[in-house]
Amino acid sequence: DAEKDVASAPSATGASQMRWPVRGRVVANYGKGNDGIDISVPEGTPIKAAENGVVIYSGDGLKEFGNTVLVRHDNGLVTVYGNASKLNVQRG
Repeated sequence: DAEKDVASAPSATGASQMRWPVRGRVVANYGKGNDGIDISVPEGTPIKAAENGVVIYSGDGLKEFGNTVLVRHDNGLVTVYGNASKLNVQRG
């Protein structure tokens, strides 16, 4: 269903790279079988999107990720933010 979402992502910030979504300890880097960067933070730490985008999923239906938010960016990339203690955003 997330791919069917027609909402447009806001323009990128113009920064040359994505921002870190949260400050914390990197417990797993991208590569070698890992499709992302895993960051450990205390429960309840606010997480921000790495770049402007549209929330295309917010829920707990992805078993491996617990409470999860998916954000689609204007370049088509989707970032995943999982294992959140609570979700403060909705799709769209």
